[in-house]
Amino acid sequence: MKLNIYKQMKFQEIEKAVSSANLICINKAGKKYNFFEYAFGEHGTNIPYTLTKEIVEGLSYIINKTVDYFDYILAPEPGGHTWGLLLGHMLQKDVMILRNRSTGINYSQKLIINGYSQKNIIFQPMDPTSEVIIVDDIISSGETLKSIIKNTPATINGIYCIYSKNAKHHKIVQKYKIPIHVLAEGQL
Repeated sequence: MKLNIYKQMKFQEIEKAVSSANLICINKAGKKYNFFEYAFGEHGTNIPYTLTKEIVEGLSYIINKTVDYFDYILAPEPGGHTWGLLLGHMLQKDVMILRNRSTGINYSQKLIINGYSQKNIIFQPMDPTSEVIIVDDIISSGETLKSIIKNTPATINGIYCIYSKNAKHHKIVQKYKIPIHVLAEGQL
């Protein structure tokens, strides 16, 4: 595992969570996909306080150091909304959760096909003159982030994630010219 540019920060709890994650091999339509159950991800069920503290303090520190202004946080279900809510509280910012199922009217829905599943992201109407950041848990295939970037009319001032598998975020940065900050990255 390689830590990102924030070398002065040590993310030992994240490293421990990554190294102890259970591997599940999903076989869908003849395609195999290795899926890890990270404690901090969408399938995490036991999140130690020390891990939560490290993640929230690490992300809030990096957000405060790298972005001057944003109106609110966009956070997708199922994994990013937990961390978006905690950061919204800590940074005193509103959070718009991008749900994976419809919760009302006047929302647009986009289908995302990632490494092992299909899911919807429901986009609520938002002011195109607003400035936002995106908070998510894990970058696996990068398809969720790409869809959010393509379908968000607001200016995206940065993307903040806990973990990037296979350094997929570097390709997204190159393509969309939006800075992505991750606490840790690794190889499958």
